[in-house]
Amino acid sequence: MGQDSVRLEKLKALVKEKQHEAAITEGNQLLEEIPPEATTSLAKVHLELATAHLFSQAESEATRHAQQALNLSCASADTLTMMRATRLLAELLFAANRYADALGMEREGERLALASGDKDLRIKFLGGIADNFVMLGMADSAERYYRRTLAGLAPDDVRQRSITESNLAKLLSERGEHSAAIALMQETVGRLKTLDEGKYAKALNTLAYIYHRAGRHREAVAHFSESERLNQLTEKDISTTLENLGFTAESQAALGEHAAAYATMLQLEEVLHAYYARTANEEILALEKRFETERTEKENALLRAENEERRLNEERLRARWIAAAALVTLLAGLLALLYRNYLMRGQHARDMQRINDELQDQRDRVQRMNDLLELKVLRAQLNPHFIHNCQNSAIALVKEGREQEALTYLQGLSKLMRAVLEQSVMDRITLEAELDFLRQYLQLEALRLPDLRYQVEADGELLNDETLLPALLVQPFVENAIWHGQANKQGEREVQVRFTATKDGLRCTIEDNGVGRQSAAGRAEGDRSYATELTQERLLLLTHRMQQKGSIVIHDRRDDAGRPAGTEVVLELVL
Repeated sequence: MGQDSVRLEKLKALVKEKQHEAAITEGNQLLEEIPPEATTSLAKVHLELATAHLFSQAESEATRHAQQALNLSCASADTLTMMRATRLLAELLFAANRYADALGMEREGERLALASGDKDLRIKFLGGIADNFVMLGMADSAERYYRRTLAGLAPDDVRQRSITESNLAKLLSERGEHSAAIALMQETVGRLKTLDEGKYAKALNTLAYIYHRAGRHREAVAHFSESERLNQLTEKDISTTLENLGFTAESQAALGEHAAAYATMLQLEEVLHAYYARTANEEILALEKRFETERTEKENALLRAENEERRLNEERLRARWIAAAALVTLLAGLLALLYRNYLMRGQHARDMQRINDELQDQRDRVQRMNDLLELKVLRAQLNPHFIHNCQNSAIALVKEGREQEALTYLQGLSKLMRAVLEQSVMDRITLEAELDFLRQYLQLEALRLPDLRYQVEADGELLNDETLLPALLVQPFVENAIWHGQANKQGEREVQVRFTATKDGLRCTIEDNGVGRQSAAGRAEGDRSYATELTQERLLLLTHRMQQKGSIVIHDRRDDAGRPAGTEVVLELVL
């Protein structure tokens, strides 16, 4: 077990140094080598693997290993590993929006930490309980647990104290207790100013947000500006930048500084474009590096196979000479050598077949990675296109003098962009999240087109089953129905989106009573629906990568007199 302990420490070091791929490889090897009865060591390996998979964004694998770690640590009565596994499972449940389940995990972990006397872990569980109460809408319980967390924190724990105070201040502000929230954050900001500029920038962001909610927009703009200046000098955190710019634009609009708000929104759009481009480039470099590594491993495997074949040929030749020289006197030895030669041929054939199977598997993995890269690049192109169209709507409202509606539009657009940013890093989202997103988008477009009526609905069985579907797949067709079907239409405008269950998956139907494709075809070539084309390409890649089937069919609707009466888009997806 001494060697296993050394390798376990190596695994922990790899996870701590964020070498996640190497950590996963090392951990899987340890699972194969550690005997089943060593449950304590196995639980620790599973826990480190869960952490590595979590940081690699493989949530399902992280959950599987964390559950194994919890089961094994319970069997071996390893309380520390049990608490760490419980904490990790609670974080995974929280990330999956399963707040009630996460709350149960956090409570169980807090009970274990209290019984074992582990004060540090107990503080983390208390903070986790408070976070889940916030998401469940239980503000009083959340406040009580945030204050218990603060009471138990060590004076020198600057990071956890600033996070907890910021969360508590936001909670107080959202309940309308702005003065108490501002006083709390001013104390936090004053303490962090000389300790840590990165945390000071985040604390300023929280204080500015509270000023914004309190209607003190001039102070909010000043604090957002200072937060962003320090953020760029220290951590350059993209989420902090997006919040600073988005809420600054809202406060400027509320102050009537529409030109400044517009300039800030343009700056926000530039940041988003740069972020998507940088993310795509980083993914390309990572995949290229992984491809080069696998190609090198493949070449090494081929070289080893050739050397093995050469060695076997030499051994066979030597065996034949020995057999020929001893043919008369060593007939029994000759038969033994022939039998040995037969066994070696069979083993060699099996080895070559195994190597060929491994090479084929590597080629399949490279192809899957290429498909995934194409899919993410297409999605990175789609997000800025969607944001650009929304930006044009806000500009149009300002130019028409509808400033109050423009302010409302900007506020809604800020929330919508945060949703786009969250969904852009996900392969799939829940149907309920997709419905909320489409309703938010149509609500914004209804500001621009006051006589627009819309309806977004889904079968109950789809919602009960927590159906998952690709992110940002339906919105481009809804956008197309409004911008190209309804924009030039006179009279009532209607858009309906329905999700219905089918035998093998789901069907999404988008209907509008617009001018129809024939009338819309007269627009300039540069106005064609770029987002719809990208979505069709994404659907093809998704169905290929996930070995599923999907289709998009567009029907022209006509009235009794045969005149164009709108368009119907039917999207089929086999789940």
